[in-house]
Amino acid sequence: MSSTEQSLQRFNEALSELEMVIERLSEQPNNASVLRQELSAMVDDRAELAGQLDAALARENALRGVTDEASSKLGSAISEIRSVLKHRDKTDG
Repeated sequence: MSSTEQSLQRFNEALSELEMVIERLSEQPNNASVLRQELSAMVDDRAELAGQLDAALARENALRGVTDEASSKLGSAISEIRSVLKHRDKTDG
Protein backbone atom coordinates (compact mmCIF):
# COMPACT_ATOMS: atom_id res chain seq x y z
CA MET A 1 0.00 0.00 0.00
CA SER A 2 1.51 3.35 -1.02
CA SER A 3 1.99 6.17 1.45
CA THR A 4 -0.74 8.11 -0.37
CA GLU A 5 -3.16 5.23 0.10
CA GLN A 6 -2.13 4.90 3.75
CA SER A 7 -2.67 8.61 4.34
CA LEU A 8 -6.04 8.47 2.61
CA GLN A 9 -7.03 5.44 4.70
CA ARG A 10 -6.02 7.22 7.92
CA PHE A 11 -7.93 10.31 6.81
CA ASN A 12 -11.04 8.18 6.19
CA GLU A 13 -10.62 6.51 9.58
CA ALA A 14 -10.38 9.92 11.26
CA LEU A 15 -13.50 11.04 9.40
CA SER A 16 -15.34 7.91 10.55
CA GLU A 17 -14.20 8.58 14.11
CA LEU A 18 -15.49 12.14 13.82
CA GLU A 19 -18.86 10.86 12.64
CA MET A 20 -19.03 8.44 15.59
CA VAL A 21 -18.12 11.21 18.04
CA ILE A 22 -20.77 13.49 16.59
CA GLU A 23 -23.36 10.72 16.84
CA ARG A 24 -22.33 9.89 20.40
CA LEU A 25 -22.36 13.53 21.45
CA SER A 26 -25.74 14.14 19.87
CA GLU A 27 -27.15 11.42 22.14
CA GLN A 28 -25.62 12.94 25.30
CA PRO A 29 -26.53 16.10 27.14
CA ASN A 30 -24.62 19.09 25.81
CA ASN A 31 -21.38 19.74 27.60
CA ALA A 32 -19.69 22.70 25.90
CA SER A 33 -16.28 21.97 27.40
CA VAL A 34 -16.28 18.37 26.18
CA LEU A 35 -17.50 19.46 22.76
CA ARG A 36 -14.73 22.05 22.46
CA GLN A 37 -12.09 19.49 23.47
CA GLU A 38 -13.39 16.92 20.99
CA LEU A 39 -13.56 19.50 18.22
CA SER A 40 -10.06 20.73 18.98
CA ALA A 41 -8.69 17.18 18.89
CA MET A 42 -10.44 16.51 15.58
CA VAL A 43 -9.15 19.74 14.05
CA ASP A 44 -5.62 18.85 15.15
CA ASP A 45 -5.96 15.33 13.72
CA ARG A 46 -7.30 16.68 10.45
CA ALA A 47 -4.42 19.17 10.15
CA GLU A 48 -1.86 16.45 10.82
CA LEU A 49 -3.45 14.07 8.33
CA ALA A 50 -3.69 16.81 5.70
CA GLY A 51 0.02 17.52 6.17
CA GLN A 52 0.87 13.84 5.85
CA LEU A 53 -1.25 13.56 2.73
CA ASP A 54 0.46 16.61 1.20
CA ALA A 55 3.87 15.09 1.99
CA ALA A 56 2.84 11.74 0.48
CA LEU A 57 1.60 13.46 -2.67
CA ALA A 58 4.87 15.41 -2.93
CA ARG A 59 6.86 12.16 -2.61
CA GLU A 60 4.66 10.55 -5.24
CA ASN A 61 5.28 13.45 -7.64
CA ALA A 62 9.03 13.32 -7.00
CA LEU A 63 9.09 9.58 -7.62
CA ARG A 64 7.07 10.04 -10.79
CA GLY A 65 9.70 12.50 -12.04
CA VAL A 66 12.52 10.09 -11.22
CA THR A 67 10.79 7.17 -12.93
CA ASP A 68 10.06 9.29 -16.01
CA GLU A 69 13.73 10.28 -16.21
CA ALA A 70 14.88 6.68 -15.70
CA SER A 71 12.47 5.48 -18.37
CA SER A 72 13.76 8.08 -20.81
CA LYS A 73 17.39 7.14 -20.15
CA LEU A 74 16.57 3.45 -20.47
CA GLY A 75 14.83 4.11 -23.79
CA SER A 76 17.88 6.00 -25.05
CA ALA A 77 20.20 3.20 -23.95
CA ILE A 78 18.05 0.60 -25.71
CA SER A 79 18.11 2.68 -28.91
CA GLU A 80 21.90 3.02 -28.75
CA ILE A 81 22.35 -0.72 -28.18
CA ARG A 82 20.08 -1.52 -31.13
CA SER A 83 22.02 0.91 -33.31
CA VAL A 84 25.34 -0.67 -32.34
CA LEU A 85 23.98 -4.17 -32.96
CA LYS A 86 22.63 -3.16 -36.39
CA HIS A 87 25.93 -1.59 -37.32
CA ARG A 88 27.80 -4.69 -36.13
CA ASP A 89 25.49 -6.99 -38.12
CA LYS A 90 26.07 -4.92 -41.28
CA THR A 91 29.85 -5.03 -40.89
CA ASP A 92 29.87 -8.76 -40.04
CA GLY A 93 27.50 -9.75 -42.80
